[in-house]
Amino acid sequence: MKNTKHLILSVFGLALMMWLLGSCTSTKMATHDPYSYQKTKEIKARTSRLMDKASEPFDGHRQEAESLLSEVDEMVTYEKNRPNNEISNEMWQLLADENRFLLAGFIKKWKENERFSKAFLQEAKSQIIDAMDALLSFEEKKDAKTKESLQRVIRTNQ
Repeated sequence: MKNTKHLILSVFGLALMMWLLGSCTSTKMATHDPYSYQKTKEIKARTSRLMDKASEPFDGHRQEAESLLSEVDEMVTYEKNRPNNEISNEMWQLLADENRFLLAGFIKKWKENERFSKAFLQEAKSQIIDAMDALLSFEEKKDAKTKESLQRVIRTNQ
C-alpha cells in the first residue's frame, strides 16, 4: 500500500512539474503586440508595392526604397527591445540584412542591377512576402505552430 501511495504521489509530482515547466516556457514568448502586428502589415504592403516597381530603374524609386528600409530599421530597434521576443527580432534582423536575400538584400541587388526581369521579381516577391506572412502569422497567434513556421523561414534564410 505504501509503495502504491508513493508511486501515485511521484506520478502526480512529475505531472505537476511538467505542467509548471510548460507554463514557464510559454511565458518566455512575447505576447501579441498590436503595434508590431500593424506595422508589419504596413511594411509588407509597402514592400509588395515597391517590389512591383523593381522592373523599372532603381533611381526612380530610391527615395521610396530608402524610406522603407528606414522603417524596417525602426522595427528592428523596436523588436529588439521587447522582452522574450527573440524569434520576431531574429526575423526582422534577417529582413534588414542586406547580405541576405530578403528585403534589404533585394533592395541592395536592385540598386546594383538597376532593374529585374518580371520572372525574377515574381519569384523574389513570393519568397519575401511568404517570410513576412510567417512573421505576421506568428505575431498574430503566438502559438507553437506559427513559431515553428517562422523558425523554419529563419533557418532557410540564414
